[in-house]
Amino acid sequence: MSCSVPGLGATATARVVWLNPNVVEAAQRYGVDPVLVHAVVWVESHHVPTAVSDKGAAGPMQLMPATSKAMSEAEGVPNDPMDPRLGILLGTAFLARLLRRYGGDAALATAAYYAGPGRVPITGPVPPIAAGYVAKVQAAMPMFEDLDASCSGPMVPSPRRRSTRADPVVVLSQRKGSGGGAGGLLIAVVLALAGGRA
Repeated sequence: MSCSVPGLGATATARVVWLNPNVVEAAQRYGVDPVLVHAVVWVESHHVPTAVSDKGAAGPMQLMPATSKAMSEAEGVPNDPMDPRLGILLGTAFLARLLRRYGGDAALATAAYYAGPGRVPITGPVPPIAAGYVAKVQAAMPMFEDLDASCSGPMVPSPRRRSTRADPVVVLSQRKGSGGGAGGLLIAVVLALAGGRA
């Protein structure tokens, strides 16, 4: 089985993409599309669990302290947004709550995830303050749609920089039964440069 990412255009630097088992667990637990959760984590932190914003948002899903605390208390999950597993559980719980609030509308729910529920009307539209964020999440979703379970791996740091959807992608995959050793780590580079071949 191969790990590939569809829809790549031409240019620039590499990114790290894989199915994060913490995202898969949280998505199943809260009934949220794992592709959406992966895309939100990608846009928020590029899957870097120790990411902290200048506004105080922390962890892979960039939760503000009050949101993290509220989700922790509501869900009985320890309040540690920078823990790779717990941060994704807390953020996915919040995203699930927003999806229920907005009748399953992923665009409105992700707008509220970014701007806060008080800034996004229940019936829409997506406010201008969140339009760019929603577009980034929607653009990130195809990176995760066609990956299968063989494309799962550990949470590993990737550069904390923004990149465009057209970048080449490095897909990391942890083989089952590999014991986590370096021998079990597959690295596939998908070249999206004009005329490039993998």
